[in-house]
Amino acid sequence: MSFLAGLNDAQRSAVDHHEGPLLVVAGAGSGKTRALTHRIAHLIGEHGADPSQILAVTFTNKAAGEMRARIGDLCGPEMARAGMWVGTFHAICARVIRRHGHLVGLGPNFAIYDSADQKAAMKRVLKAQNVSDRAYRPVGILAQIDYAKNRGAGPDDLEELGVEEPLLSVVKRAWAGYERMLRAADAADFGDLLVLTVRLLKLARASQDPLAEDAAALFTRFQHVVVDEFQDTNPVQGEIVELLSENAELCVVGDDDQSIYAFRGADIRNILDFKSDFPGATVVRLEQNYRSTGHILDAANAVVANNRGRMDKALWTDQGAGESVRL
Repeated sequence: MSFLAGLNDAQRSAVDHHEGPLLVVAGAGSGKTRALTHRIAHLIGEHGADPSQILAVTFTNKAAGEMRARIGDLCGPEMARAGMWVGTFHAICARVIRRHGHLVGLGPNFAIYDSADQKAAMKRVLKAQNVSDRAYRPVGILAQIDYAKNRGAGPDDLEELGVEEPLLSVVKRAWAGYERMLRAADAADFGDLLVLTVRLLKLARASQDPLAEDAAALFTRFQHVVVDEFQDTNPVQGEIVELLSENAELCVVGDDDQSIYAFRGADIRNILDFKSDFPGATVVRLEQNYRSTGHILDAANAVVANNRGRMDKALWTDQGAGESVRL
């Protein structure tokens, strides 16, 4: 079976690329999931890649499930399940920490606090510190901490992130108490999964301790790393990608015009600076749209052309002009 059949020229270029880092700039409705899954199937079926040496990172569990299903349709379900790591950033990080968490003070059965757990923990912290949870709402304090973690920042960086007094002092003290409570409970929150994975990987790389050898093997485990929705990665996620792809062929897929998660800490520079961060990178643009008509694309292109610092691209379709856009 040819995994290049039925693809347009740009999609084929993305699927069949094997010369260094690859950025696939995939406009809306341009068949990026098709290109991404065909690339993985092509690696396995045509180039003999070991599925257990492939890491595919998505942004939702639904997307991860869809990716597994599509790869299974192309390669067979057994091949799709043969040790391939497919999941969200948080799921991949949880998997790493469960195996090697002793390096960062967590056990293999550590708990992952959801939003309700976090809120309850923060309420106890604020009460212990004699801070009114009416004056300083637990969810607000947690939002400040989570934003900082997603930026790769710590308590001493809060002022640089725009947190001012009197909130600054409250968040710093609460953060310290909250972290002590989490570690005492052998627990981590979602932000910790990212931050602690970076810390774990750096410790494993630098350590001479035999106990770190298994974790250090992560730097050579993956021969191929594929990341979807790269425009919405935050600085910590970008660092995780860089660490785990040190000895792998990296392919990231995204569209700077669809970046919408800055309020969660996403940094559009991860995609805009990809070529400088990964010298020798190739850029493939998927610009043929299969979802909309010409008038809609012309209007959309005219709007996004005003985005500052955007990557050059223009979506087009062969489905005709369609009805005029009305405002």
